[in-house]
Amino acid sequence: MIELLKIGAVFAVMIVLIRLKWRIGYVLLCGALILGLLFRMSPPLIARTGISAAIAPATLNLLAVVLLITILGAVLKHIENLKRLIVAMEGLFRDLRLVAAAAAAFVGFLPMPGGAMLSAPMVEEVSTRYPLNPEQKTLINYWFRHVWEYFFPLYPGIVLTVAVLSVPLNNVVIAQFPLTLAAILAGLLFYLRPLPRPEPASSPAPASNVAVAREASPSLGEANQPAPPLSNKSARHLKSLFVAVWPVVLVIVATLGFRVPLALSLVGALILLIAITRIPWRDMRRIIVSSVTPELVLLILGVMVFKTMIEASGAVTVIPEFLVSIGISPLIVIYAVPFAVGLITGLTVAYIGIAFPILVHLLAPNGINLTYVMLAYSGGFMGVIASPVHLCLVLTKGYFGADFGRVYRLLIPAVLFTTLITVLLVLAGWPPHAFYR
Repeated sequence: MIELLKIGAVFAVMIVLIRLKWRIGYVLLCGALILGLLFRMSPPLIARTGISAAIAPATLNLLAVVLLITILGAVLKHIENLKRLIVAMEGLFRDLRLVAAAAAAFVGFLPMPGGAMLSAPMVEEVSTRYPLNPEQKTLINYWFRHVWEYFFPLYPGIVLTVAVLSVPLNNVVIAQFPLTLAAILAGLLFYLRPLPRPEPASSPAPASNVAVAREASPSLGEANQPAPPLSNKSARHLKSLFVAVWPVVLVIVATLGFRVPLALSLVGALILLIAITRIPWRDMRRIIVSSVTPELVLLILGVMVFKTMIEASGAVTVIPEFLVSIGISPLIVIYAVPFAVGLITGLTVAYIGIAFPILVHLLAPNGINLTYVMLAYSGGFMGVIASPVHLCLVLTKGYFGADFGRVYRLLIPAVLFTTLITVLLVLAGWPPHAFYR
């Protein structure tokens, strides 16, 4: 019981520091230090443990991957043309509701802090042709921007999960992919379906425009005959989308399809992207300097040092043993602890860095349990999505001038729906053990 109180004290101090606006990296390092002292580790042992964790190959690989992902996202943002993407998506999807959602989801492929602000102008552009109120624009942009984060291997949350739990990347991707499907379904049901169906993008041309129509489409008089110019336009739209997204596709195919290490896949994609787009060196230098910040480096080091200190101090076994002794279902704790951290911090890296090391023996009672990992990740991410301090929510709400109360009345049902699907997946035993290999 005393050991549990010690962990509770460490956890409370970390939450207080987060509320005082400390950087998460500093919070994690401070938590690791307090943890070591409370569990009677000598200062020299604490120092040795921290240094060895910071320079371990797993930590250095994680650091390289996160920094490369950040740089890739910044480069893609630097070269992107928002209006061209909107035109391409509208040409492909036709339905402006889907265009708004697809614009936000597309930007979701680019992991970057506050990335919803990149898609917000796209959604605003759509709203000039299809009426949406500020809360609807906020939720479409905010929700669909985050649908990939449950499984997409370029997100730091997935990378951190793999590093903290020492589980293969492919296994996490497969296990958590249904959560993305659940989030997409929730977005369609709660944010797109209630909207009135927009008028078709193209309507029969009035008589005064027949000449223009004939010029645009030589085969106008042929009934039920597909018009070649339309096919050409569709091909151009697809090409525009591919030009914007090919580096991400390349990384995913190389990493998941050919099992190339993620860091190498990112380096290769970056080199090709820079060579093809011919970004001047002065621009690349500015992108790298703005992306590779001391705060980001400290965050990764903090996560790995805290994880190692939890293991070295013996604190990792305290919570499972206490729960068994009082009969509380581990499943409740696996969901609730990450949810609480995510809700308070609004950061995916915070609930993974703080809660996962504490819960590791629950997540892996007899080897890693991907069902439990999925439940913990979903719980933490639902907390992040519902957090009033989540950067994307705050920025999006401010951009569209939405009312926070109305936004939450629209947000909570989708959060509950996604949680319900998660619970059903857990009860169904997803993923089967065949996917663990």
